[in-house]
Amino acid sequence: MAVSDNVPLSGRYRARAEECRRIAESLHGPETRLKLLRIAVDYDLMAMRAAAFELQQADELARPLPPQRR
Repeated sequence: MAVSDNVPLSGRYRARAEECRRIAESLHGPETRLKLLRIAVDYDLMAMRAAAFELQQADELARPLPPQRR
């Protein structure tokens, strides 16, 4: 799955998590499937952290600039 560069990092991590889950569904070995599902959970956690950071950045950009002194 190709994810565009203009997709936020959180979205890319979510896409990776979904990709891991799709691959895990096709595997027959329970140990390998479990490892891939754990990796998917890690990507989900990374996506949540990235989303929180993105919201913080957006909030900082949306704040008005303080008045300039002359």
